[in-house]
Amino acid sequence: MSEKYTAGTFLVYDTYGICKISEVKKMTFLKGTPLQTYYVLSPLNSPSSTFYVPADNETLAGKLREPMSEREIKGLLSESEKISLDWIDNRQTRNENFRRILDGGITPELIALIRCLYSRKTQLQENGKKLSGTDEGIFTSAEKLVKEEFAFSLKIESEKVAEYIQSYLES
Repeated sequence: MSEKYTAGTFLVYDTYGICKISEVKKMTFLKGTPLQTYYVLSPLNSPSSTFYVPADNETLAGKLREPMSEREIKGLLSESEKISLDWIDNRQTRNENFRRILDGGITPELIALIRCLYSRKTQLQENGKKLSGTDEGIFTSAEKLVKEEFAFSLKIESEKVAEYIQSYLES
């Protein structure tokens, strides 16, 4: 299998966010095993981290994708308006469902998840309460994924992403 991407390309890797391919090189991690071609990824949000993705591993390389275009982002936001997630009282069921959505990457369902958690968070704050640690962690991770990719693709600051989304949904 030949390499699909080249050094210098920006991609989204699974739920890790935007990464730059710093190099494409042949290497091995175990002595005595054949050389393989790897994409060496540097995440933008964690420059000290490095991911090595085997180019010929369909499962792992399949988690690489190009960042969304503005048109794709607008389509995603439009689709997300059609989805309503209801709060699930059973904590285990809710966490499993929310984790499945989060692990699916940026989808209309993820945007609906953020809306659901934001609404619940606001509701709880009015009563002097907070989201559970697990719910807060999922909310933070989901927001980070969306902010990072939208900011990169729209060439705006991540702090402006929520404003962009709200403005788009109100228009």
